[in-house]
Amino acid sequence: MTLKLKPQTLAKELTLPTSKSYANRLLIVAARLGGARKVLNLPASDDVTFLLNSFQSMGLKLEVKNSVTTFLNSFPECEGGDPDPVVLHVGEGGTTARFLLSLLSLGKKRYLLHMEGRLSQRPWEGLIQALRSAGAKIEWEDAHQLSIQGPVQPQKLPRQISCKDTTQFITSLQLSFFPEGLTFTPLDMESSEAYWQMTLNCAKDFQERSVPQDWSSASYPLVLAAIQGDHVLFRDLHPDRLQADCLIFDLLKERGAIEERQEGVVVTRLKSLQPLQVDGSKCLDLIPTLVVLALKLEGTSVITHVKGLIAKESNRLEEIHRLVKKLGANISIEEEHILKVHGPYHTQALELDPVADHRMVMMAALLLLTNEGGSVTNEQAVSKSFPNFFDIVAPTRK
Repeated sequence: MTLKLKPQTLAKELTLPTSKSYANRLLIVAARLGGARKVLNLPASDDVTFLLNSFQSMGLKLEVKNSVTTFLNSFPECEGGDPDPVVLHVGEGGTTARFLLSLLSLGKKRYLLHMEGRLSQRPWEGLIQALRSAGAKIEWEDAHQLSIQGPVQPQKLPRQISCKDTTQFITSLQLSFFPEGLTFTPLDMESSEAYWQMTLNCAKDFQERSVPQDWSSASYPLVLAAIQGDHVLFRDLHPDRLQADCLIFDLLKERGAIEERQEGVVVTRLKSLQPLQVDGSKCLDLIPTLVVLALKLEGTSVITHVKGLIAKESNRLEEIHRLVKKLGANISIEEEHILKVHGPYHTQALELDPVADHRMVMMAALLLLTNEGGSVTNEQAVSKSFPNFFDIVAPTRK
């Protein structure tokens, strides 16, 4: 389906989705602890929905009332006597599937994680080997289905975990095994340090925790408002240093376009067009938005250490380059890990065909909305993280 977009003024006040990164971490912890633990303000993203649906298939009993999800029992105690295996559909979310893998290793039944998209092709081996070393039986059934059966012996798990490919391996282990008193030490952490700190913040006993708003999602309308010069209050959005993509607050503040108030953050037009100098390894999910911003700044913006984009839901490094080139703007990739974007740039309306990757579709939409509009495909992909994205950035779309 093709969606037609045209530049338009944002609403004077917006409330954004909460963080799926926080949500899935807190949900795994609550699933282990049970005891009427409550998680408040879950986002409606696909990644979280797949996790909640999997919990119910695993025997977890959840009570959902208004914005509160209460865990009435815990895993693995909730396992029933139904015949194996239990098939769990996890979509294409890395946090959903990888976090579940460690949790499921505590159980006795056999589970099949059924994946979509490129998820099975993304890094897995480090986590699988760690769990196998503690007694879990894990095998690929086919190209999109991973079989897992425990129970593991937690004390046999390695305590030092490589984070070269992703911090999601060590996060998965820490979330599921902290009730046993285990702590894990990261090795070779080349990116996503903030996400590991978020994990440590979440992997604690709690009775009730609320999910904060998501800075990854926020970055798109924040940058759009700053480029268009809209005066917008993002209600209840506040800087959160455990979210790596909160870096966008600092970058916009340096350029005079954002300020924090008691009720949230307010965005106005960019006052400085100074180009970006960013270490992309610290905020890989923010890079698509930064490229859109860079195209409106003066001079050459440089984003380093971007190789981690290759193993996302799509090869985002290649796709970012392709979309910007199709726009007609000047972008280059040097030595596979440095991205250079030359601005300022403006163009007429055109058609963009991003792959069905939520961040690439949102980036393509911003490229159109910050120029003269046009059409974009694969609009449905945004449901993975930001289901009402188009309602916020383009309420009069066709």
